[in-house]
Amino acid sequence: MKIKTLFILLNVISIFTVATVNSKEISLGKARVYKSYQDDENIEITLVSLGEKDSELVLAHYKVPGYQFDGTSIVYFKQCETTSCQKIFLTQIGGNNINLISEQGYFGNYYEAILPDRNNKIPLHYDKKLSANRSADEIYRNHLKSIYRISELNEAKTKVNTAHSEFLKSCQSKSKLEINANEFVNQSQTSLVGMAAHYLEQLSYFCNEDKMYKEVFSEITKITISPSIKHKEIVLSDAMELTVYLSDEIYNPAVQAKTDIEKL
Repeated sequence: MKIKTLFILLNVISIFTVATVNSKEISLGKARVYKSYQDDENIEITLVSLGEKDSELVLAHYKVPGYQFDGTSIVYFKQCETTSCQKIFLTQIGGNNINLISEQGYFGNYYEAILPDRNNKIPLHYDKKLSANRSADEIYRNHLKSIYRISELNEAKTKVNTAHSEFLKSCQSKSKLEINANEFVNQSQTSLVGMAAHYLEQLSYFCNEDKMYKEVFSEITKITISPSIKHKEIVLSDAMELTVYLSDEIYNPAVQAKTDIEKL
């Protein structure tokens, strides 16, 4: 590495952490922890910006004991209500849910959390001490683990095969599973394979919850897992062959799978 390049990199690292998954690199902003004003609630939400400084992607990790979101990580798209950006909405990538709102108040920016199992908004304040001890890299890597972004191909295949077995049972299907592993390897995207398990899990969920979906999905003859070049979704052909296309732009596979399946 040239000295000039190294010097630039060292300056960037002082602000951003660079995380690598296979060939993909992403810059991480510093972890910012927001805590509930009510100490007895023990609610913490850690926010990490994904990408360069002007990126509109934000990863949120939830610590909400006793509630649905506890321990989960979700990637959001940051949107401003007005050009002055005094009010910011964080909308889930792959879905339409808004779980965090930031507003400009008298004492600066503050957040409100909107959780699916809480009727009221939860006001949050920035905690400087907790933020200083929170690792953005660890938050991001735990998120990758939770969405099955696994570098080891055999481990990823095991996740997908397990999910496919459950699909066969839940949907009473006799479909075959084909993972185009060589295509993922050729594109240096083997860590994407495991995410397909989320799509198969969502298919099982639909079969268990809705007889209409079960009747349709039971007719699927083949499920193919491929890296995405032009597609960013799942496709069901007239021959009842389902193809799941995976890409780096899938941030919340469970959420995005549910949305895509509903469009089939």
